[in-house]
Amino acid sequence: MIFDELIDRRNTGAAKWEVAPGPVNLEQCVIPLSVADMEFRSPECIRDVLTDLAQEGIWGYTIPRPEYYEALNRWLLARHDFTIEKEWVIPTTGVVQAVYAAVRAFTEKGDNILIQSPVYYPFYRAIELNERTLLTNELTIKNGRYEIDFEDLEQKLSVSKMFILCSPHNPVSRVWDLDDLEKIAEIAAKHDVFVFSDEIHCDFTFGNKHTVFSLVARKHNARHLVAFSASKTFSLAGLGVASIIAEDPKIREIYQQRVNTDGVHTHSTFGFAAAEAAYTRCDDWYFNMLDYVYNNFKTLKSFVAEQMPQVKLFELEGTYLAWMDFRQLGADHHSLEQLMIENCLYLDEGYIFGEGGQGFERINLACPNKVIIKALGRLKAVYDTLQLRQHKVENPDLRAES
Repeated sequence: MIFDELIDRRNTGAAKWEVAPGPVNLEQCVIPLSVADMEFRSPECIRDVLTDLAQEGIWGYTIPRPEYYEALNRWLLARHDFTIEKEWVIPTTGVVQAVYAAVRAFTEKGDNILIQSPVYYPFYRAIELNERTLLTNELTIKNGRYEIDFEDLEQKLSVSKMFILCSPHNPVSRVWDLDDLEKIAEIAAKHDVFVFSDEIHCDFTFGNKHTVFSLVARKHNARHLVAFSASKTFSLAGLGVASIIAEDPKIREIYQQRVNTDGVHTHSTFGFAAAEAAYTRCDDWYFNMLDYVYNNFKTLKSFVAEQMPQVKLFELEGTYLAWMDFRQLGADHHSLEQLMIENCLYLDEGYIFGEGGQGFERINLACPNKVIIKALGRLKAVYDTLQLRQHKVENPDLRAES
C-alpha cells in the first residue's frame, strides 16, 4: 500500500525530523511522531499537477482562479454539507497567520481572549504576543471523554472580546456535538463575543459528524470567521494556503483589511494548484488515507489496552492525533519527557498545550504502520520504567534494597 512507504525526510528542512539526524533505520533512529504533518506522500494527481506547473518556469504573483473557489465549494458541500459563495473566501498564507490577524482585527491590547485548554499551542502565542489577556475554559474529562464546562464558558465569555474555537479539537481529538456548538454560538451571541473557528482538522472524523460553525452561528447571529485548509488533509502544509470564510460583509471588510495590513494575503502559486487538485481529484486517496490512519489508531489502542493498562488512550473522534494520559504512573511531565527522549521517541509533550496537558502525550498517527509498531516498543520501555519507579515509591523497602 502506498501509505506503507518509509520516506526519508531528513536534511530537507522538515521540522520534526531536524531532531533526528542519521539514516532512516527504525532499529536505531529517533522516531518523531510530533509535529502535525503527514509522513505520506501527497496524492499522485497533486504531484502531477505540481510537476506540470514546475515545468512552466513562470511562477509570478498569483490570485486564485475561479476553479479554486469551485473546488473548495465542492469539497465543503460534499464533506460537510456547507455551501459557500466566492465572495466569502479570504485566502491567507496559513491558518495560524489567520488567527494572529483575527486577534488584531477584532480585539485591542488588553482585551480578554478565551481558549479551551489543553489546546493547540500557537493560540497562546497569538494572544500573548499581541498583548491581549489570556483566559482559559478548561475542558473536563467525564466518562472518559472531554466535555465543555458551559457554566465556566459563559462566565469567561461574558468578560471576553474573542473566543478561539478549535473544531475538531487538537489535541484531545473531540468532534464537538451539534448541541455543543449551538450552545457556544448562543452564548457568544448573547455576550457579543467574536468567534474564530479553526477547522483545519475537519476532514478527519471517525464515526462522528463535523458541523461547520457557520451553520449554527447563523441561527444566533454570532459574529465569526471559519478557517479551512487542505494542508492537513493532503500533506500540503509547506505550500502555504488557507481559506478563511467570512459570510458577513462588514466582518469580511474589516478582516480583509487586516490581512492586507499584516501581509498574510500573499498566496502560493503551488498551494492553490495543489488544493484545487486535492478538492476535485483525490477522493479515493482521501478515503483510503482515513482508513489507514484509523487502522494505526486501532493498533495503538490494542497495544495500550494489553501492554500499558495504566495509560488512558482517548478515542480518536477527529484529527490524526491520539491523546494519551500517563498521570496514573505518577511521573511529573519533565520526567516523562526525559524518558521519551532517552528512548529515542519524540512525541508532542502534553504540557505544551497548557497546564491541563501535563502528564499527557500527543502522538501523530499519519505515518506508516510499521513506524507505529516500532514506536510502541519504545513507548512500552517508557511505561515499564515509570511502573518500576512507581512501585519503588510505593514500596520503600524495595527501594532501599536496590
